Amino acid sequence: MREFWFKPSLFLCPFVLTWASIGVGSAAAKDFASPTPVSPIRMLIPNHAYSLEAHPVLAGLIEDYNRQHPQAPVSLIRRGEEYSSIRELIATQLAGSIPEIGTVEYTESLALSELKIQQELPFMRTIPIVLVNEEAISRSPSRRLAKNWPITWEELLETANSLAQNPRIYALALPLQGARGLWFFEALARKPLWHRTAGGLRANRELSSTIQMLQKLLDRPKFIRPDLNLDRAVQDFLDEKSPLLVASLDLLPYIAKQASFAWRATPLPCPGTNSACRLQEGSNFIITRAAPAAREFLSYWNSPEIAARWVAALSVLPSPSLASSKIWEARKSSRIPQYNDLLTRLPSIRVLENRSTDQDVVRARSAWVRALPLFFGISSKRLTSESTFLELDRALNQNK
Repeated sequence: MREFWFKPSLFLCPFVLTWASIGVGSAAAKDFASPTPVSPIRMLIPNHAYSLEAHPVLAGLIEDYNRQHPQAPVSLIRRGEEYSSIRELIATQLAGSIPEIGTVEYTESLALSELKIQQELPFMRTIPIVLVNEEAISRSPSRRLAKNWPITWEELLETANSLAQNPRIYALALPLQGARGLWFFEALARKPLWHRTAGGLRANRELSSTIQMLQKLLDRPKFIRPDLNLDRAVQDFLDEKSPLLVASLDLLPYIAKQASFAWRATPLPCPGTNSACRLQEGSNFIITRAAPAAREFLSYWNSPEIAARWVAALSVLPSPSLASSKIWEARKSSRIPQYNDLLTRLPSIRVLENRSTDQDVVRARSAWVRALPLFFGISSKRLTSESTFLELDRALNQNK
């Protein structure tokens, strides 16, 4: 597993050692006060490909802070893949080297009984979107679709159906596998994954209609591939094998760097509504030790001026508690025009929807991720919805 360390404090070491090793006599030595002990702070962020695009900005912000706080320098640790932060934090705790600051999915901290969290602060949020290959759309048989971007779910499917006439591509890359696939499914369904009953939590059978609708789309020839996870879907979009991609706002820096064609981003429309899907995803910071320097650094990190810089670099949304006018000004400093355009058409951050923070539900999400291939995998390998729901109910009981 790779680790990337950013330690501006290392450059200070020769300077400190040089002064410490100078011998100028006992009288002169008394004129020098004992140096203040250095108390480094480590911040763990998952090492997944997309946020690496913003690494120079994040590292630069930390370097600026360290110049002002040489006795409490911050090291940025990039370790693990996306959604593995909890595993990494637990592993470092067992090894006796847990970082002072970590990041977790914003609903998961309540289920972290293994860690003694000192404090939790908001970090970033993202929402589901649709990426559109404008060059492929311009070649669409429908002139109307070439001029009007999909606003409703039905228009999105109409666009995809027109593109599906090309036998060399899949029209729509809709990743319904993995942790992000579960989030996309939740956003489209707009219903809770579980219901709390007298006998405990049960998988929500009201999801059957959304599941059946998606299954029918998966079974259309050249429409959607049933085995896509997010990484594969993104690559298919970049390779021009899928002109439409359901993705997330924070992917824009990576797409902007890699795409060799004109493209556009638009909010993901929700089935059965005339509005965009609003279920947000994101992460929070947690402080794992009683370290005042960690709190001081996060106060700097979440200050309006600094937050505006990392919001723009990551192409994300600030959490509601950080949504000040200065942070929304971040889009003016973004170098990605699709990000700036999308922000002007998004609903207010105050009306975005949150995932469940029920501890039992959060713990059972891994069971849902394992069940996604049974719902949305290759048709011949699918179980019936009720059989899969029963498996999920049993998994929930195991996680209680």
